[in-house]
Amino acid sequence: MSFLARHICRKVSRAYLLLTICLSAIAGTSASPGARSPNRPLTNRVWQTGNGLAHNNVSAILQTRDGYVWLGTEGGLSRFNGVDFITYSTDNTPVMKSNSVSALAETSDGSLWLGTSGGGLTRRQNGEWTTYTTQNGLASD
Repeated sequence: MSFLARHICRKVSRAYLLLTICLSAIAGTSASPGARSPNRPLTNRVWQTGNGLAHNNVSAILQTRDGYVWLGTEGGLSRFNGVDFITYSTDNTPVMKSNSVSALAETSDGSLWLGTSGGGLTRRQNGEWTTYTTQNGLASD
């Protein structure tokens, strides 16, 4: 496995763990049922396409330093602010060459990188999108 792939896997694993912990805390869950407030009901929340998620099959999760949770799906990239989703896809972000987002990473300069299936590698930096493909020297899209 390449360095970049290992780095992305670690970031996704950490983000998934962080998301699970945050969502559990928000929902009022706890490892021990007696630790939760009796006035706060135990709830689970599932977000799906009906709530604005790009696709129900999520393959990558990352929370960026600005607090947004990004979800890579088969239907595009969804940004979650804790209430609403914004979806980026080939329909509204033409620089994206594929809606199938399989990997996410944030670099030290705050850039968000998306690994896609068949659409190369896409970077979002300061709100600007750039896609790199075999035409830019990648071995594969």
